[in-house]
Amino acid sequence: MDVSSIFAGGFSWSLKDLPSVELDRKGWELEVFSNVNDEYDCVWHNKLGFMEVGNGDYIAFDLLVPNDPPVVYLSHDDGQGHGYILGHNFIDFMNRWTRIGCVGREGWQMFPFLEGPNTGIMPDSENAIKWRDYLKVSLG
Repeated sequence: MDVSSIFAGGFSWSLKDLPSVELDRKGWELEVFSNVNDEYDCVWHNKLGFMEVGNGDYIAFDLLVPNDPPVVYLSHDDGQGHGYILGHNFIDFMNRWTRIGCVGREGWQMFPFLEGPNTGIMPDSENAIKWRDYLKVSLG
């Protein structure tokens, strides 16, 4: 995947917004993705949304892992990366995401930095290195 089309990024997360983010995510689960027997729908279940992407997608904790849940991507429109792990827990997600400069939260902006559904963001991947070079950012 190419990183040249990424044009935005930013960090936006607030504890005070958590109840409304989760309420909105839960609305999608109940109204659109209610079939727990459907492979796509079931990914929306047992999650706790903590970050809205801005296009109907969410970044959430996967509560199926009870003690230190991974952070996953939830797509509302059959998008690529639905259910992909972005970080193996919240701290891991933040460490990985900040090392790629908090690129935009939309899937198409994050997915160039993923190598598969379970890898999490890969901050030392070829695309991540290209991206930091483009931004003239060194982790040194």
